[in-house]
Amino acid sequence: AYITENGWVVECKGQKREQITRLTSLPVTWGGVATFQVANVLAAVAAVRTENVDKAIISKALGSFKSDSNAGRMNLYRIGDGYVVVDYAHNASAID
Repeated sequence: AYITENGWVVECKGQKREQITRLTSLPVTWGGVATFQVANVLAAVAAVRTENVDKAIISKALGSFKSDSNAGRMNLYRIGDGYVVVDYAHNASAID
């Protein structure tokens, strides 16, 4: 199982727990407060661990992924003394 515990993404096997990466080191999770992104991270970690991807590689890859790399999807901008989040989180599909 993959869970969060004390600010870490943790791999659980039986009674054994192993920390993989800190949520605060993952820009896409906004320090762990973007819980839907934390859920995405857990799913991604679980998927790549089934392929035996090394935990250090996972941590490095997730740490380099930033949500502002996708224009309009969970972008945070500082405006004056405040912040603005831009997220047009909708999908469109074509119907033939």
